Amino acid sequence: MRKGVVFDLDDTIYFEIDYVRSGFKEISRFIAQTGIYNSKEIYRFLLNSFRQGIRGKNFDLMLQNFPLIRKYFCIEELVNIYRSHIPKIKILYEAGVVIRNLRKKGYLLGIITDGYLISQKNKVYSLSISEYFDAIIYTDEYGKQYWKPNEFAFQLMSDKLGLPHSKLCYVADNPQKDFLAPNKLKWLTIRFKHPKQLHYSEEADSPIKKPNLILSNLLDLETILENRGD
Repeated sequence: MRKGVVFDLDDTIYFEIDYVRSGFKEISRFIAQTGIYNSKEIYRFLLNSFRQGIRGKNFDLMLQNFPLIRKYFCIEELVNIYRSHIPKIKILYEAGVVIRNLRKKGYLLGIITDGYLISQKNKVYSLSISEYFDAIIYTDEYGKQYWKPNEFAFQLMSDKLGLPHSKLCYVADNPQKDFLAPNKLKWLTIRFKHPKQLHYSEEADSPIKKPNLILSNLLDLETILENRGD
Protein backbone atom coordinates (compact mmCIF):
# COMPACT_ATOMS: atom_id res chain seq x y z
CA MET A 1 0.00 0.00 0.00
CA ARG A 2 1.16 3.53 -0.76
CA LYS A 3 1.93 5.84 2.12
CA GLY A 4 1.46 9.51 2.72
CA VAL A 5 3.33 12.46 4.18
CA VAL A 6 1.34 15.51 5.24
CA PHE A 7 2.95 18.84 6.03
CA ASP A 8 1.97 21.84 8.08
CA LEU A 9 2.45 25.09 6.14
CA ASP A 10 3.59 27.91 8.45
CA ASP A 11 7.13 27.48 9.78
CA THR A 12 7.39 24.08 8.13
CA ILE A 13 7.42 24.65 4.37
CA TYR A 14 8.50 28.28 4.73
CA PHE A 15 9.49 30.49 7.68
CA GLU A 16 6.54 32.40 9.09
CA ILE A 17 8.66 35.41 10.07
CA ASP A 18 9.00 36.08 6.33
CA TYR A 19 5.22 36.32 6.04
CA VAL A 20 5.11 38.71 9.00
CA ARG A 21 7.75 40.92 7.38
CA SER A 22 5.86 40.85 4.09
CA GLY A 23 2.59 41.83 5.78
CA PHE A 24 4.19 44.64 7.76
CA LYS A 25 5.79 46.01 4.60
CA GLU A 26 2.40 46.01 2.89
CA ILE A 27 0.83 47.88 5.80
CA SER A 28 3.70 50.37 5.81
CA ARG A 29 3.30 50.93 2.07
CA PHE A 30 -0.42 51.67 2.40
CA ILE A 31 0.15 54.12 5.24
CA ALA A 32 3.01 55.86 3.43
CA GLN A 33 0.70 56.55 0.46
CA THR A 34 -1.20 59.02 2.65
CA GLY A 35 1.97 61.06 3.11
CA ILE A 36 1.64 61.28 6.90
CA TYR A 37 4.45 58.89 7.86
CA ASN A 38 7.48 57.29 6.25
CA SER A 39 7.06 53.60 5.33
CA LYS A 40 10.42 52.61 6.83
CA GLU A 41 9.51 54.24 10.12
CA ILE A 42 6.23 52.31 10.33
CA TYR A 43 7.83 49.05 9.25
CA ARG A 44 10.62 49.31 11.84
CA PHE A 45 8.10 49.99 14.58
CA LEU A 46 5.90 47.02 13.67
CA LEU A 47 8.80 44.60 13.31
CA ASN A 48 10.40 45.73 16.56
CA SER A 49 7.12 45.23 18.41
CA PHE A 50 6.86 41.72 16.98
CA ARG A 51 10.45 40.92 17.97
CA GLN A 52 9.61 42.06 21.50
CA GLY A 53 7.01 39.31 21.66
CA ILE A 54 3.88 41.31 20.94
CA ARG A 55 1.33 39.24 19.03
CA GLY A 56 -2.09 40.35 17.85
CA LYS A 57 -1.86 43.90 19.22
CA ASN A 58 0.83 45.27 16.91
CA PHE A 59 -1.55 47.49 14.95
CA ASP A 60 -3.23 48.77 18.12
CA LEU A 61 0.17 49.75 19.46
CA MET A 62 1.08 51.36 16.15
CA LEU A 63 -2.05 53.53 16.24
CA GLN A 64 -1.18 54.63 19.76
CA ASN A 65 2.28 55.74 18.65
CA PHE A 66 1.25 57.10 15.23
CA PRO A 67 -2.22 58.58 15.92
CA LEU A 68 -2.64 60.34 12.57
CA ILE A 69 -3.11 56.93 10.94
CA ARG A 70 -6.59 56.80 12.48
CA LYS A 71 -7.70 59.51 10.04
CA TYR A 72 -7.21 57.07 7.18
CA PHE A 73 -7.41 53.51 8.54
CA CYS A 74 -9.21 51.65 11.29
CA ILE A 75 -7.95 48.42 12.87
CA GLU A 76 -10.29 46.27 10.77
CA GLU A 77 -8.95 47.77 7.52
CA LEU A 78 -5.35 47.23 8.57
CA VAL A 79 -6.02 43.63 9.55
CA ASN A 80 -7.75 43.01 6.22
CA ILE A 81 -4.80 44.46 4.30
CA TYR A 82 -2.42 42.23 6.23
CA ARG A 83 -4.43 39.04 5.83
CA SER A 84 -5.38 39.51 2.19
CA HIS A 85 -2.06 40.67 0.75
CA ILE A 86 -0.10 38.45 -1.66
CA PRO A 87 2.98 37.69 0.42
CA LYS A 88 6.57 37.72 -0.74
CA ILE A 89 7.72 34.41 0.71
CA LYS A 90 9.83 31.51 -0.53
CA ILE A 91 9.71 27.80 0.10
CA LEU A 92 12.57 26.50 2.22
CA TYR A 93 15.18 24.91 -0.01
CA GLU A 94 15.17 21.73 2.08
CA ALA A 95 11.39 21.52 1.95
CA GLY A 96 11.40 21.83 -1.82
CA VAL A 97 13.98 19.06 -2.20
CA VAL A 98 12.17 16.68 0.15
CA ILE A 99 8.73 17.30 -1.35
CA ARG A 100 9.97 16.64 -4.89
CA ASN A 101 11.89 13.53 -3.83
CA LEU A 102 9.00 12.04 -1.89
CA ARG A 103 6.68 12.59 -4.83
CA LYS A 104 9.12 10.83 -7.16
CA LYS A 105 9.23 7.91 -4.73
CA GLY A 106 5.47 7.52 -4.91
CA TYR A 107 4.34 9.05 -1.62
CA LEU A 108 0.99 10.76 -1.53
CA LEU A 109 1.45 14.29 -0.21
CA GLY A 110 -0.83 16.66 1.64
CA ILE A 111 -0.98 19.90 3.61
CA ILE A 112 -3.09 20.63 6.68
CA THR A 113 -2.94 24.26 7.70
CA ASP A 114 -4.71 26.54 10.16
CA GLY A 115 -5.10 30.26 9.70
CA TYR A 116 -7.51 32.57 7.95
CA LEU A 117 -8.54 31.09 4.61
CA ILE A 118 -7.56 33.97 2.35
CA SER A 119 -4.14 34.26 4.02
CA GLN A 120 -3.36 30.56 3.73
CA LYS A 121 -4.50 30.35 0.12
CA ASN A 122 -2.37 33.37 -0.77
CA LYS A 123 0.63 31.73 0.88
CA VAL A 124 0.21 28.54 -1.15
CA TYR A 125 -0.21 30.65 -4.29
CA SER A 126 2.97 32.63 -3.59
CA LEU A 127 4.96 29.49 -2.84
CA SER A 128 3.80 27.84 -6.11
CA ILE A 129 3.53 24.43 -4.45
CA SER A 130 -0.03 23.24 -5.09
CA GLU A 131 1.03 21.03 -8.02
CA TYR A 132 3.08 18.81 -5.68
CA PHE A 133 0.23 17.96 -3.33
CA ASP A 134 -2.61 15.49 -3.70
CA ALA A 135 -4.73 17.28 -1.10
CA ILE A 136 -4.58 20.62 0.71
CA ILE A 137 -6.89 21.14 3.67
CA TYR A 138 -7.45 24.68 4.91
CA THR A 139 -9.14 24.11 8.26
CA ASP A 140 -10.66 27.61 8.24
CA GLU A 141 -12.73 26.60 5.22
CA TYR A 142 -14.79 24.44 7.57
CA GLY A 143 -14.86 26.84 10.52
CA LYS A 144 -12.45 27.94 13.23
CA GLN A 145 -13.77 25.19 15.50
CA TYR A 146 -12.01 22.74 13.16
CA TRP A 147 -8.58 24.30 13.51
CA LYS A 148 -5.96 22.10 15.11
CA PRO A 149 -5.89 20.33 17.53
CA ASN A 150 -9.31 19.17 16.28
CA GLU A 151 -9.10 15.74 14.63
CA PHE A 152 -11.41 16.70 11.77
CA ALA A 153 -8.74 17.68 9.22
CA PHE A 154 -6.71 14.53 9.88
CA GLN A 155 -9.73 12.31 9.43
CA LEU A 156 -10.57 14.19 6.24
CA MET A 157 -7.01 13.91 4.92
CA SER A 158 -7.08 10.15 5.46
CA ASP A 159 -10.25 10.01 3.38
CA LYS A 160 -8.95 12.32 0.66
CA LEU A 161 -5.71 10.36 0.22
CA GLY A 162 -7.46 7.01 0.59
CA LEU A 163 -4.96 5.89 3.22
CA PRO A 164 -5.43 4.51 6.74
CA HIS A 165 -4.03 6.53 9.63
CA SER A 166 -1.26 3.98 10.17
CA LYS A 167 0.18 4.86 6.74
CA LEU A 168 0.31 8.60 7.34
CA CYS A 169 2.94 10.96 8.72
CA TYR A 170 2.51 14.58 9.82
CA VAL A 171 5.43 17.03 9.77
CA ALA A 172 4.89 20.29 11.65
CA ASP A 173 6.44 22.74 14.10
CA ASN A 174 4.12 23.69 16.98
CA PRO A 175 4.03 21.18 19.88
CA GLN A 176 1.07 22.89 21.53
CA LYS A 177 -1.43 22.12 18.76
CA ASP A 178 0.06 20.21 15.83
CA PHE A 179 0.59 16.69 17.13
CA LEU A 180 -2.27 16.01 19.55
CA ALA A 181 -4.80 14.89 16.92
CA PRO A 182 -2.47 12.82 14.71
CA ASN A 183 -0.98 11.17 17.81
CA LYS A 184 -4.44 10.07 18.89
CA LEU A 185 -5.06 8.69 15.41
CA LYS A 186 -1.72 6.82 15.44
CA TRP A 187 -0.03 8.80 12.68
CA LEU A 188 3.76 9.07 12.70
CA THR A 189 4.40 12.62 13.97
CA ILE A 190 7.60 14.54 13.30
CA ARG A 191 8.53 17.96 14.58
CA PHE A 192 10.71 20.12 12.38
CA LYS A 193 12.56 22.35 14.85
CA HIS A 194 14.63 25.32 13.68
CA PRO A 195 15.81 28.48 15.50
CA LYS A 196 14.06 30.76 12.98
CA GLN A 197 10.62 29.35 13.87
CA LEU A 198 8.23 31.38 16.00
CA HIS A 199 7.53 28.40 18.30
CA TYR A 200 11.09 27.10 18.42
CA SER A 201 11.47 27.42 22.20
CA GLU A 202 8.06 25.94 23.06
CA GLU A 203 7.66 22.39 24.32
CA ALA A 204 4.65 20.14 24.69
CA ASP A 205 2.89 20.44 28.05
CA SER A 206 1.61 16.86 28.02
CA PRO A 207 2.89 13.52 26.63
CA ILE A 208 0.07 13.19 24.08
CA LYS A 209 1.18 16.43 22.43
CA LYS A 210 4.76 15.30 21.92
CA PRO A 211 5.87 14.28 18.42
CA ASN A 212 7.31 10.83 17.85
CA LEU A 213 10.49 12.32 16.43
CA ILE A 214 12.26 15.68 16.13
CA LEU A 215 14.51 16.76 13.28
CA SER A 216 16.46 19.96 12.70
CA ASN A 217 16.85 19.56 8.95
CA LEU A 218 14.04 18.54 6.63
CA LEU A 219 16.54 16.74 4.43
CA ASP A 220 16.68 14.07 7.14
CA LEU A 221 13.01 13.24 6.62
CA GLU A 222 13.62 10.81 3.77
CA THR A 223 16.13 8.83 5.80
CA ILE A 224 13.75 8.67 8.77
CA LEU A 225 10.94 7.35 6.59
CA GLU A 226 13.18 4.80 4.90
CA ASN A 227 14.59 3.54 8.21
CA ARG A 228 11.06 3.02 9.52
CA GLY A 229 10.11 1.09 6.43
CA ASP A 230 7.97 3.96 5.12
